[in-house]
Amino acid sequence: MMYLRKNFIKFLLILFISINLFSMEKKSDTYFVGNMPEYVPSDNESETTDSELKKNDYRFDEKDFDDPPYATFFEKIKKNNIKKNKSIRGGIVSGCFFKDMQGVIVGTSDLDAFVIRAKDLLKLSTKKYESKVLDPYLKVLEETAFIAEREKDEKLQNIKFVIGLNRPRSLSSKKNLVLYKELASLQKSPIDVRFFGFFWDFPWMKFERDKNGILIKNKKGKKVGYEEVLAFYKKFKKRNPKKAKEFRILNEKSHGIRNRMVPYRSLREVVKNSNQTEDFVKEIRTENTKTNIYLFITDPDTVDFNGCFSNYFEIADNERPDVFTSGYNFYSDKQPMVTLASELDMLVRDITAKNFPQGVYFPEPSLCLRVLPDKNNVAESFEKLTPTGKVSKKDYNMPGESKNIIDKIYENRKNPKVIFSKVRNLFTKAPARSFKNKRSGDLIFKGKYQNGIVTNWEFNDLINITKNSAQSHAYGKSWATNMLEAFEFKDCSYSNVILDERIKRQVSISLLNRLFNSYDPINLAENSKDKLLEIIKNYNEFVSEDKIQKYELNPYKDRAHEIWSYIDNIESRKELLMVLSKIIENLDIEKLDETCKNIGKAIAEFIFRKFYSDEKLENSFNTMNFNKKN
Repeated sequence: MMYLRKNFIKFLLILFISINLFSMEKKSDTYFVGNMPEYVPSDNESETTDSELKKNDYRFDEKDFDDPPYATFFEKIKKNNIKKNKSIRGGIVSGCFFKDMQGVIVGTSDLDAFVIRAKDLLKLSTKKYESKVLDPYLKVLEETAFIAEREKDEKLQNIKFVIGLNRPRSLSSKKNLVLYKELASLQKSPIDVRFFGFFWDFPWMKFERDKNGILIKNKKGKKVGYEEVLAFYKKFKKRNPKKAKEFRILNEKSHGIRNRMVPYRSLREVVKNSNQTEDFVKEIRTENTKTNIYLFITDPDTVDFNGCFSNYFEIADNERPDVFTSGYNFYSDKQPMVTLASELDMLVRDITAKNFPQGVYFPEPSLCLRVLPDKNNVAESFEKLTPTGKVSKKDYNMPGESKNIIDKIYENRKNPKVIFSKVRNLFTKAPARSFKNKRSGDLIFKGKYQNGIVTNWEFNDLINITKNSAQSHAYGKSWATNMLEAFEFKDCSYSNVILDERIKRQVSISLLNRLFNSYDPINLAENSKDKLLEIIKNYNEFVSEDKIQKYELNPYKDRAHEIWSYIDNIESRKELLMVLSKIIENLDIEKLDETCKNIGKAIAEFIFRKFYSDEKLENSFNTMNFNKKN
């Protein structure tokens, strides 16, 4: 009996220790502080209320009310007199609004700067509104952040969130009110979230008149302040309410190019540098100074986190990288083929980043940035900075937020660890650009993608998910252009002529593109489904030969005819890689060649899995040549 009792006590002790060890293994010392700018939409185009306005003496000519000199865009005249509407980026309005401890909305700058009357703001604090954007997003996060319910119970408390509610400052005070209503709404989420509101301005410009009194709108006007345009609008409304409203709607929508006005970099920077973000970091560190903290940069169009935080905590706890991402996939009921395009895009990014992490774009919707142990924030900036450290005033076509901040991390931190992990990609709503052919018109798919496979497809469907896609690293030229960001050029010459940066860049893109294409089964198949299947069956054999196809000299290259004549006539990978090594500093040609071959194999496997499911090949797939070593 004594023996049984001792053994039972020993058993309980072992069980107790095992349970505690299990708990210790599962407990994470990592925290994520989410950062997200969230646009608050408004469809309200009804007549505006009166707005407070500073008493400034603005003078307007009578003809200004017949032909307004103010606009948020200008007409860029291209060749053949084709006019195209252009705009420049807007700017952040200084100051923000948030709820204080009593739930009252307070501001950090003058109320009249935000074009809303103080008495209207007071009313908002006494009313209860249903959240239109905050609660729906936080509910998705709560329900889909982790794979298992047990994991959610243990780690959800380690996720904090800062949301910067924002919208463009309208000439309509009713449209501006929707931001305050969202700020005043009640939150039901168990997630520790803090939010604030701020406005950004449209880039209002004033155009001059020629000697005949005609406005000159084919070049940028003089930038003017919101207050001046609001004063003009208020007088315009009194004279002709209908035309005033048309003027406002036209300029605040700007012919469908409003996205060109959004200051994406600045929006992320405002949220990152907010008091709310820094306060979270300070509070977490108060409990444990050695806590591992990451800013999780994301977007409000996430529709499913796909358990990504299960992957994030594992990476952060075990690897502690400076930067990492899981990538993201597009989701669309309307056209699931765009989901397939994003899957292939992320597959190529993942393979490339293993050897050349700076050679792929790390997407903002799933970007994790480590806060250094002695800091309360990530010091690096999403903005493009001048050599003196000031924010560049130059307008931009692509925001490139993640590239800007990662480049700075490479500059500031010694040997930063950067990881692209294509595990549990989160899903975002497919943007409008994903349905467009980047050359012209809509993407037209013949194939049907359902339950993980494509049926009734044509070869052009493969072109549409790669070459024609508005966003894909799975197309040679796009891949090559992104890869160039990982390299620096040497000083070099050809036939005793020193190559300038433009030629080095063009030649490098051309050679990288050709290297990619020499392994890409879609390119090698030459629009033939039968040939593509043969390539997939015998992939390693098909790409084992060093000889590659030469190019015909393109007429547009006549300014540097001699070097292009040589480049386009290269017929072997070995020579191609040798030329690249003469242009690019410290290029590891073996890693580059290996990366391209791994991409080609992965694309071949991807196509087989998704597009040839109706072929009776499943049982023989694992014995196919492209899965064997050379």
